[in-house]
Amino acid sequence: MLIEKVEMKNYLSHKNSEIGFSTGVNIIIGKNGAGKSSVVDAVRLALFGSSDMERRIVSYRETEATVKFRFRHNSHEYEIIRIIENKNGKENTKRAIIYRDGVRLGEGVTEVNQAVERELEMGRTAFINSVYVKQGDIDRLITSTPAQRKDVMSEIIGLKDYERALKN
Repeated sequence: MLIEKVEMKNYLSHKNSEIGFSTGVNIIIGKNGAGKSSVVDAVRLALFGSSDMERRIVSYRETEATVKFRFRHNSHEYEIIRIIENKNGKENTKRAIIYRDGVRLGEGVTEVNQAVERELEMGRTAFINSVYVKQGDIDRLITSTPAQRKDVMSEIIGLKDYERALKN
């Protein structure tokens, strides 16, 4: 998957942001609280309809947030749009749509989630365990001892869950 662009409107600290990506490695740099992590979280929200944020994602005093995510995969161009509504302090997906090469592939949370898994051949759990690294995990890898690194890697790729299940 090659990420091309992420657009966020009223999403956390992003009033109206559009971030383009180049082929290869892209680095997001900014001060604490500038919205770096929310860019990565917006990608996760677009793909799987869930956010890593434990707080509200619709900007303060706004009624809805929009995330548009464009990427290429297997010679196709995809665009996913998710609109999150804040109604009486409760946030829910108001609309979800996925396009492949400009043609609508699915609409609605379930259809979009199924289309993403089918097209990427990867579910949310596999994505989080193999592609997505939470904030702070890279720093923990760099600064830890070899024994601690093994534990961090086990946690990142989900081996800790299997170890606990095996013990039980």
